Amino acid sequence: RDGESDFTWLMLGYGDDPKTLELMTTGEGGREEVAEKLPGDKVVYVVLKEDESSQRCLLVKWMGREVPRMRRAAVGPHWAAVQDFVRASVPQLDAKQLELKSEFLGRAVEGEDAGSGVIGGGGASGASQDDEAMEARLRAEKEAAARREAARKAKEAGGASQRHEALTKAKLVSITGEEDLKEQLLALRDGESDFTWLMLGYGDDPKTLELMTTGEGGREEVAEKLPGDKVVYVVLKEDESSQRCLLVKWMGREVPRMRRAAVGPHWAAVQDFVRASVPQLDAKQLELKSEFLGRAVEGEDAGSGVIGGGGASGASQDDEAMEARLRAEKQAQADRAHAKLQRERRATMNRRMSFSGADLNLGVSFDDEQDIKEQLVALRDGDADYDWILLLYTEGLKSLKFSCSGNGGRVDVSSKLPMDSIAYVIMKENPDAPACLLAKCIGGQMPRMKRASVGQHWASIQDFVRGCIPKLEVLQVESIPEFLGKDEEPAKQTPESQATSAADQRRAKMLEAKKRAESKRSLLPDKDSKSSSKPAKKGLEFEDEAQFVSHISSILAGEEKWILLETNEGSILKLKASGGDLQSLIDSAGDGVAFVVVKGHSDSSASSLKIIKLLIGSVPALKKVAAGSHANQIVSFIKEKEITDSASVVACSKVEDLSSEFTE
Repeated sequence: RDGESDFTWLMLGYGDDPKTLELMTTGEGGREEVAEKLPGDKVVYVVLKEDESSQRCLLVKWMGREVPRMRRAAVGPHWAAVQDFVRASVPQLDAKQLELKSEFLGRAVEGEDAGSGVIGGGGASGASQDDEAMEARLRAEKEAAARREAARKAKEAGGASQRHEALTKAKLVSITGEEDLKEQLLALRDGESDFTWLMLGYGDDPKTLELMTTGEGGREEVAEKLPGDKVVYVVLKEDESSQRCLLVKWMGREVPRMRRAAVGPHWAAVQDFVRASVPQLDAKQLELKSEFLGRAVEGEDAGSGVIGGGGASGASQDDEAMEARLRAEKQAQADRAHAKLQRERRATMNRRMSFSGADLNLGVSFDDEQDIKEQLVALRDGDADYDWILLLYTEGLKSLKFSCSGNGGRVDVSSKLPMDSIAYVIMKENPDAPACLLAKCIGGQMPRMKRASVGQHWASIQDFVRGCIPKLEVLQVESIPEFLGKDEEPAKQTPESQATSAADQRRAKMLEAKKRAESKRSLLPDKDSKSSSKPAKKGLEFEDEAQFVSHISSILAGEEKWILLETNEGSILKLKASGGDLQSLIDSAGDGVAFVVVKGHSDSSASSLKIIKLLIGSVPALKKVAAGSHANQIVSFIKEKEITDSASVVACSKVEDLSSEFTE
């Protein structure tokens, strides 16, 4: 969404579990590249970003031609869940369901072979016939959708008439000469009447409407008839080329508040009555003639119904007060719309979370939290007489407590792991390093519902432990042999262990599916010898690590002021120059992407480093993204080698600006 990735699209698909989606592959190209990956016999979801200048993305649900009907029906309910999940991260999202690659590409593609995923050249006549059959089926579906839409509109019109009759029976409002008025509305709608507007008003009975007058003019003529002390309804037709009309509820300034409140429920009934004859209807409530005319009108005298000349200053002040009140109402309406949007976004996030079956309360509490933190710090620093700590759930699965600790590594702690619950082990396996291991051990006999109820705790527990042990490796296992890092020895199957064995087999299949998904991320499918293939992406590498570490040490010791690094096309980082003064650095830096390593400012830590990301001249957007990733990898390398824990990244687009980042 933010344009900070090294890919422009990603694809989600179903693995062995027909109800579980996983990441299949990513790519840097556009629709042509995506179209080559679309399978003919599977359902996949593609998230694509085409405009680098905005955060808008496209979500496509692709169903290949060979997907069986039963499978199509089975994945139908997933579409809303996938949209909610993606929209929670990408609010500006366009969503489409497609079955033809020609539709996906936005053009007619000859010789499309959906089964093989190849587009272009030499398509068989059978594939062409399949295209025609598919397009014919889609046209038939669109025509059916159009018929359903027409039936829905007719049903709405009938519903409006029924609601009007119900309101009339309830004695909210009645209309004198109802049938004659319906004929006049139909004539006005179809342009067969000798008038362009008509006005309804209340007679002696405050709950009965009757036709007051008609006219042939436009809004100017209607405005002259609008009374200042009454409530009236105007139906106006302005466009002779369509059947669309405008319904206006007019309330004069001098209408008492009680009367305004009394006629409030009538508005819905009047709309339903008019819409039964004029389905294409725009409805508005107005109180100022200037609003009705669509412009500022000076000297408006609502009491007399006359527009123009000689308006008193009191009327002008009334106009200003009325306009101020309307502005306040519009602002309040905008605030309500904003609040509604925020509620919808929160509801989207909640719906996304509800599909995982987990409790919306993602956190977990810790009994004796301070004691646990002190034990973690002692384990990290090597000051404890134990090398592992075991945390278990309390009753209710809402909080964790300290269970026990000991020496002896994984073999020792494996004897303490429960089979009917989940345990968390924090272990230090290398006494000479500050890094520790956090393992989530799931017992084979733990019910699935309980697993789901604590599934969202994992991220919170990692954050809690990492607050005490920053260098933390995480592991999730589902059997003791897996925790010990060896294959499970065969044992005699007892009735009690048969269920556990079957569960372990299912989990093994799921783990194998995850491994296959990971391999799909790094390995793209083979292409024809004619098609061009891009080299596989790899991380940043150093041409000479020892040389780089030596120069960094010289900078921290004050023997050198700076080193200049650059990368080649293969992401190999090499030393370009080094020196002790600013001018030589400026002379060495050229156009393109480079990195300068200098010592931090005087007010920073004595061992702090600063990595300056140089983006000089015209640098493509993808290279800028790659430069940010490379700078972060340099920082990670410095920290992993324990050269210093204080390193930061800044960006610079002009050589002249180096003086503000360079410490003399």
